[in-house]
Amino acid sequence: MNAPPPMLRRNARHHRPPRVVRLVGVAVGLSLVAVGVVSMARSDPHPRVRTAGLGPFVPPATEPSPSTEPLSRNVSPRWEAFARARGVTLYLPARDPVAVTYHEASFHDALALHPLGHVVRNANRWKFDSPPRTTGPGYIVMSSRGRSTPATSAADVVLRPTTPFLSPVTGRVIRIEPYHLYCRYPDLRVSIRPEGSRHLSVVMIHLRGVRVQPGDPVFATLSVIGYARVFPFRSQVDDYVRGGNPHVHIEITKPHKARPATC
Repeated sequence: MNAPPPMLRRNARHHRPPRVVRLVGVAVGLSLVAVGVVSMARSDPHPRVRTAGLGPFVPPATEPSPSTEPLSRNVSPRWEAFARARGVTLYLPARDPVAVTYHEASFHDALALHPLGHVVRNANRWKFDSPPRTTGPGYIVMSSRGRSTPATSAADVVLRPTTPFLSPVTGRVIRIEPYHLYCRYPDLRVSIRPEGSRHLSVVMIHLRGVRVQPGDPVFATLSVIGYARVFPFRSQVDDYVRGGNPHVHIEITKPHKARPATC
C-alpha cells in the first residue's frame, strides 16, 4: 500500500486533540477516582482500628485523641462514679465491671477512698463502718491484709480479660513505670494528674497493652488506657468474686515520691 500524500498526513495530525486537552482529561479522571475513594471512606463513620491483638476492634470515636484534644470540663463521663477523695472523683472504668472491691494499700501515700454506692459485703468491720447508701455501684470491702493503711485506700476493679480499661478520671498522664510485682512479675504503673488537682495522682497498676504516653490528656470513661493484666496466681478478689477474672488496682496518692524498694 502506498503512503498517503503529505497533505493527508498533515490533516490527520490536525485531528488529534491538543496535548493540553489530553492532560486535562487525565486530571479529571483522577479527580473522579479520588472523589469515589473519599465517598467510600465517608460511608463508614466508625473506621475500625485493631488494638494490637488485645481483643475486639475499638471505634476511635469512643475515645478522644490523647495527643490533640485539649482538656475540657464539657466532656461528661458516660458512667457513674464509684469513689472520691480530696475533691477527686473516680468513675467506673467499664460499663459493667464484674466487681468493685477495696483493700488496704501497701504504702501510706495512698488516701482513704470514700466509696459511692452501697455495701454488698464488709469483711473489715473493725476498720470500716459502712456508710449510708448513695448513687453508685455495689462494692465489697475485703478483709484486712495486716496493714496499717485505711481499709479502702486501694480499689480493685474486676474486669473480664477482653474488656478495655478506660480512664477513671479526666486529667493528664504524667508517668508510666515498669516494675516487678512482688519482685517477680513484670507489671506497669500508670499515673494520671487529675484535672484541677496539682498535688494528687491517680495511680493504676496491673495493666497491659497500655495505649497512652506521658503528656497525653485522658477523659473519664472515654479514653482507653489498656487492659487488665492476668497473673499466674490467685488474687484476694477471687475469695469474693467467682470467675478468676483480672483486676486493675487504683489509688489516689499524695505528691509522688519514689516508693521504697521492696525487693
